[in-house]
Amino acid sequence: MLARNQIVQSLDRKLAETPAGEAIYTGAHASMEDCQRRLCAMLQEHRSRGVLSEEAARLLGDQYQREFSEMKEAVLQGLPNRLSELPGMNATMVNLDAVTTNLQENIMRTRMQSIDALFGKLPRQVRQLAKQVAKEVDLTITGNEVELDKSIIEALSDHLNHLIRNSLDHGFEPADERESLGKPRQCQLAIRAFHEGGQVHIEIEDDGRGIDPEMIKGKAVEKGVITAAEAEKLEDREAVLLVFAPGFSTAEQVSDISGRGVGMDVVRTNIEDLGGSIEVDSRLGRGTRMSLKLPLTLAIIPSLLVKVAGRRFAVPQVSLDELVRIRRDDPEHKIETVQGAEVIRLRGKLLPLVKLVDLLGMDVPADYGQDRRATHILVLKLGAHRYGLVVDEVLDSEEIVVKPLPISLKDSRCYAGATIMGDGAVAMILDVLGISDYAGLRFSEAEDTEHVDEQSEGYLDRTESQTLLLFRNAPDGENFALNLALISRIEKIETSAITKVGGKEYLKLEGGSLRLLRLHDFLPVSYPAGDPPELYVIIPKLVKHPMGIIAYECEDVITARVEVERNNVKGPGLLGSAVIGGEMTVFLDIFSLFEQAEPEIYRQEEVRQRTISGAHILLAEDTSFFRAVEKKYIESLGATVTAVKDGREAWRVLSEGKESFDLVVTDIEMPLMDGLELTRTIRSSERYADIPIVALTSLGADTNREEGMQAGVTVYETKLDKDRLAATLKQVMEEVVSHA
Repeated sequence: MLARNQIVQSLDRKLAETPAGEAIYTGAHASMEDCQRRLCAMLQEHRSRGVLSEEAARLLGDQYQREFSEMKEAVLQGLPNRLSELPGMNATMVNLDAVTTNLQENIMRTRMQSIDALFGKLPRQVRQLAKQVAKEVDLTITGNEVELDKSIIEALSDHLNHLIRNSLDHGFEPADERESLGKPRQCQLAIRAFHEGGQVHIEIEDDGRGIDPEMIKGKAVEKGVITAAEAEKLEDREAVLLVFAPGFSTAEQVSDISGRGVGMDVVRTNIEDLGGSIEVDSRLGRGTRMSLKLPLTLAIIPSLLVKVAGRRFAVPQVSLDELVRIRRDDPEHKIETVQGAEVIRLRGKLLPLVKLVDLLGMDVPADYGQDRRATHILVLKLGAHRYGLVVDEVLDSEEIVVKPLPISLKDSRCYAGATIMGDGAVAMILDVLGISDYAGLRFSEAEDTEHVDEQSEGYLDRTESQTLLLFRNAPDGENFALNLALISRIEKIETSAITKVGGKEYLKLEGGSLRLLRLHDFLPVSYPAGDPPELYVIIPKLVKHPMGIIAYECEDVITARVEVERNNVKGPGLLGSAVIGGEMTVFLDIFSLFEQAEPEIYRQEEVRQRTISGAHILLAEDTSFFRAVEKKYIESLGATVTAVKDGREAWRVLSEGKESFDLVVTDIEMPLMDGLELTRTIRSSERYADIPIVALTSLGADTNREEGMQAGVTVYETKLDKDRLAATLKQVMEEVVSHA
């Protein structure tokens, strides 16, 4: 089946071969030849009049000849590519797209088969196995209507039976034991199939005894899979994953049910060969769930097209976790080196990197990549592990037809196949697992370096949440966010209550007047067409000279964990932006905004507060919003600030000793290493045992303060109070100087 652009190219060639196409070629060629002759005659006339010397005329003539030759070639090559611009051709192309898509779906439908062909055999098999092991089993099957490629269903049958045998033989307790544990005598076995994320998920879940990590460790040591020293270091989740180790089995003796030499490693290998993955989640005494993720088909796969050194490659989307783009001047995201390998810190974890151009040994010029403003990284998933593939350019996503590798490339570890693109060029399909092996990635070393708890819900999920007010300054204007900790109250007012004095707007409030600010007067944002009968006024707190911010509509108050991107939206009064609820949201910096509105008051205040000039302060704060605000606070006092994302990163900066610090300001609630643990670690060190530590937190309970003081915190303060922070830092630094 020809691709759409191949058809268009064929039609273009046919158009050029028609009499009309030939006439276009001839007319264009004749026009350019005539123009060239006129220019040559003009040069000859200038030379005969003495306007140009013979040498100058000759040089210009040669230049004209070269320019016309190039122009003629470009125009004549471009003429057949005008087909898509002909009247009515766009609609034809749309119809062509629809026809080819429909044709592809019909062809695919002949390959797809309901998974009921596999699941339909299971009830009888489970009944027979249950009799053999003398257990009562209640089988529940859902998702029989899910469709898969016929070849995948055929290859999956034996592996699914193996997992079910494991549940019945190893997973379920005998009936008497279940009763003694308070479980029903009848064992529950659930098998589910469903679509999610462009893949088919199959889950086999039982309510049996679960997998005992200690027993697994003992068996692994007994069979020589790992050493006793390695077993002691394993966490429970890592121990459970040993069931996938080659040669590992918990069966004491060979039977018809299990212990036949075909282990879980074979199941995992074969499922990965199908382009899928298998995961295990087990809780001791509660049961085990095996989760299989499989592609819909092996013939046509969704892929991401990338370019490296001028060549295109396809990456299966089933292996793609996310895309990361790093600007060259981004201070918070940069490529580092750990134990000789390049990595990047992504949400608190070290992500190993592979540069495809280096891995494949591609020929590139000496200045390759020097003019590139950003680095594109494909985060690829390999079971529980992740690594980054560095490419030059991300092109587009496309469904591709997989072609097997030729015999000459069968032993290549980096390619899983090839595909023919729409323009007829061949693009290689990258093998995610093969690239990892060929590059010699050592995931364990990166994980040991970070000591990241893999059982947690992710770095961002462990950062401190923010309570945000979302509002707009115009009906269809930008969405703004302001941390609720900065808001004293919100007043709903009638527009007629606003008074104008000298070009400024005021509101009578509690016996006084409150200056009002409209965001569009100070920020490059949408300007409302007019005022509604009623408006909202947001009155901040923790500022000496508060002003009210006018909002057209207060949409919601939410609690969320978001990363504020500071490079997309910049300027006075703005902290950055984030995507909340699928919409771009701009975070306000009210102190910078107020400084624009009343520069005389706030700049004089800032000058008076510059009390710790020259001090070098380390700031540890996991929430990007608070980190940006606190960094601005402290820098406005005249200090130099090094800001990091968590306690572990702060301790790394301190322990490396590349910079000298006068004071540490830390949040309390942080992932990886919280503020109290960071404080205890600093106090136990030799170099920084006496450094002042100021704890900033939104926690206000006395027990939290007592715990902080016991850990070794010098001063304990709440967040976002700029004046108190200035006074505290001044006092702490004065005490340091007096004791020096």
